[in-house]
Amino acid sequence: MVAAEVLKHLERIGATVRPLPGGHLEVLAPGGLSDADRALIRANKPGLIAYLSKPAPPLPAIRPDVLALVGLTDAEIGTLSARLAGLRRAGYSMDDAEQIADRLLMRDRTGLDMAACVECKRFTGRRCIAGEPVGMAHELRRCPAFKSITP
Repeated sequence: MVAAEVLKHLERIGATVRPLPGGHLEVLAPGGLSDADRALIRANKPGLIAYLSKPAPPLPAIRPDVLALVGLTDAEIGTLSARLAGLRRAGYSMDDAEQIADRLLMRDRTGLDMAACVECKRFTGRRCIAGEPVGMAHELRRCPAFKSITP
């Protein structure tokens, strides 16, 4: 089984996988993993790490006539693309990454002074190292421990 197939299987059972420094993988599975799933991950670990560590492919170019229909500026497209790539590298499915990026775009457009946990330096492995409660990835909140990823 190739890495993409293993990841699809894990996504079907609700698990997310992301590479960590030192050749490790973080696997989060709300319902737990079966022994067969653990064996599958171990057997494909090098391929999974390589697959998840490669940069996300560039998004296809958007034609100017499509841009007018969508109503995004060049800056918004760049921000949206960067967010999608970062969320995909963090192990989110494309559907989840698009939902989160869309929510953040709407937040930026409206000037709302809230942030998502995925934008915080203290958010690692779906947990907050500052001990704050973590909401859904697309949930916006005002967190006293928030430290922006971007400078």
